[in-house]
Amino acid sequence: MGFSNVGCSHRHDAGGQTDRSRGAELFTKNCLPCHGSSPEGARIGPSLVNQGRRSSLAQIERAIEAPDPPMPKLYPGTLTEQDVEDIAAYVKTL
Repeated sequence: MGFSNVGCSHRHDAGGQTDRSRGAELFTKNCLPCHGSSPEGARIGPSLVNQGRRSSLAQIERAIEAPDPPMPKLYPGTLTEQDVEDIAAYVKTL
């Protein structure tokens, strides 16, 4: 997952709430098959363990919204804006 310093396209100052447990469920369904859950990652994607320490929440959201290939673009479409926010909040905890 490529993380840049570009801000994400939506705002958090509107008082929106994220749900990390929902993000964990969405991560398991949409991200785990490629990224795995171990520090070694999976065969397809890099590990996201400790990504939350290396990247801001906005950077993680941006990477989900506009991923570098070969990561599939799931937003918008499969993932909603709330899904992106919840997954990013979960990734921050890995």
